[in-house]
Amino acid sequence: MTEVSPRSEEGVPSGGALAADLDAKTTALVEHLAGLGPLAVAVSGGVDSSFLLAAALRAERDVLPLLGVSPTLPQEARARAHRIAETLGVVVREVETHELEDPSYVANGPDRCYFCKKELFGVLKSLDAVVRSDATGEGRALLDGTQHDDRGDTRPGRRAARELGVSSPLLDLGWTKADIRIVSRHWGLETWNLPSGPCLSSRVPTGIAVTEPALRRIEAGERALRDLGFLEVRVRDHGSLARVELPSTDLPRAVEFRDEIAERLEGIGYLEVTLDLRGYRPAGSSRRARANGDRNATSSQPIDRSEV
Repeated sequence: MTEVSPRSEEGVPSGGALAADLDAKTTALVEHLAGLGPLAVAVSGGVDSSFLLAAALRAERDVLPLLGVSPTLPQEARARAHRIAETLGVVVREVETHELEDPSYVANGPDRCYFCKKELFGVLKSLDAVVRSDATGEGRALLDGTQHDDRGDTRPGRRAARELGVSSPLLDLGWTKADIRIVSRHWGLETWNLPSGPCLSSRVPTGIAVTEPALRRIEAGERALRDLGFLEVRVRDHGSLARVELPSTDLPRAVEFRDEIAERLEGIGYLEVTLDLRGYRPAGSSRRARANGDRNATSSQPIDRSEV
């Protein structure tokens, strides 16, 4: 197995004191959270929710981390969520969600995330432990990790959060991803340099039904590529065809490893394997490119053993 190098983040200090403005911002966040009383934090094992959990625990002793579990959640993220909570001295409570039983979610339209978050937050809000804290008898404020940078993209999940009364303190207080990474590193959180990792359903093209077999293929395919040392990777599932997206800097190496990539993905069940020449792009940016008439938005190069 090739060792995966950690993500490099320019402007993220390796140690020492925080800059004065960010230190003040951190103090304001902790004070804000302390004023909310007992808390429930929806965690995912990602950068933002892990940071929010750490901040909440600095503000309030009565904090309940909640993890929605379904086939759309990568097992690596599930394990990471538990590991981080353990290092912070709390235990994650897992809650099953059933978005794959909702035809509106499975249809995979542009508003898929709305139906996902509606299911997740609806289930979490109904928990007895959220309705009433064991320690105080008060209802818990349910928080999610949406942050300031999320405002610039289409986020149907935000509508579900508003409808169900879920608070987003990182968004409300202007926390950016860069801010979160800096303070996460300062606090020693392993997620400080973690690449973004949305749910597995985001790898299925809009309008194509989300199925559990497809999610299993995607997860296994991305794990196989990470085992080869590709840290930031997306396997876009087109049925029998896998379209691999990697950062443009990794494309030469992907061609070098084309035989092994093809063999591993074919072993998972794909009949064809392609490499997207435009490199990794978040799913939303791909949709916007197509909407703007960019016909090359999904150009790809088949990985063929005969190619040089």
